[in-house]
Amino acid sequence: MVKECLVFLDVDVKDMDEFLETASNLIYKTKLIENRDEFHKALLEREKEITTGVGKGVAFPHALGKFVKYPFVALFRLKKPIDYKSIDGRPVDLFFVIGTPNNAEETHLKILSRLAQNFAEHEFRSELRECQDDDLIRRVLRRIFQPMVIVVHEKEEDKIKILKRFSPHINFFFYNKGNNIEPFEIHISDLAIAVDINPNNRLIKGPFSIDEVISEIDLIYKVKTTWEEEGND
Repeated sequence: MVKECLVFLDVDVKDMDEFLETASNLIYKTKLIENRDEFHKALLEREKEITTGVGKGVAFPHALGKFVKYPFVALFRLKKPIDYKSIDGRPVDLFFVIGTPNNAEETHLKILSRLAQNFAEHEFRSELRECQDDDLIRRVLRRIFQPMVIVVHEKEEDKIKILKRFSPHINFFFYNKGNNIEPFEIHISDLAIAVDINPNNRLIKGPFSIDEVISEIDLIYKVKTTWEEEGND
């Protein structure tokens, strides 16, 4: 889903303008964006439309455009919270800056959804604020943005076969009945598929044989490993 997860701790800025400038400069140095000025302008224009401060000290500034080479997420944890005109009025100290190319609108929405889902948990926010190991934070973030696959199945051996082949590189969620799955969960997944049974859910692909399901999952896994081979893991 994302090519890189960047982590910047103890960032010292005094306001929104300085933060967006600093974030744009640091991300540009990683070569994930081709044009620093266009990226910065897109972030700024997004904030003028409506704040990305979602509350509880968290903000998700984001930009989508041709100036972004690959989808990425960058965590900035500030030394001191700043006013960001958040929806709850609370100052922000945790920023997730998101960048996606023009042709990745669906990925852009999934990244935002995954972040929102995790930041709803108080424990997750607290751990990010307290952890001093940037490499550990990076590994946690990569786990969030690993491919997410929902599998509807009946046979335990099918589940075991899938896990043996792909775990821990893909986040799996196994269900016995497709109609028990929330639509939101399906929409933020990379694949929702059924093995040998009717999922009773139009949002879920299938039914397919176990070999066909593995082939479908393999396509997602190959995208992930292709990015890693380009030097991103």
